Amino acid sequence: PRFTFVVSLHHTGQQLTGIMAATAFAYIQHQGVISILGQFSNNFAGPKFKNCTVEPFTFTWNDSVEDISGRFADWTEVCFGVALRYWMESF
Repeated sequence: PRFTFVVSLHHTGQQLTGIMAATAFAYIQHQGVISILGQFSNNFAGPKFKNCTVEPFTFTWNDSVEDISGRFADWTEVCFGVALRYWMESF
């Protein structure tokens, strides 16, 4: 299966308050295969989007990169672990 991991950064709420959040999802798609008879088969289900965010990563415009980079790396690692679990279950 084809696997894509996406982290989405966006502001929260309807007004621009300076509070932002990151979420993550995986896009898993099975490619069609050629059978031993030489026929193309696309029996697999369509692409699947899987939410990988245990909780959103929030930050503000006032946060420095140095202050949030470690926390963001830890958050990304957890979300990527969830995504890999989904990917392994898709075989």
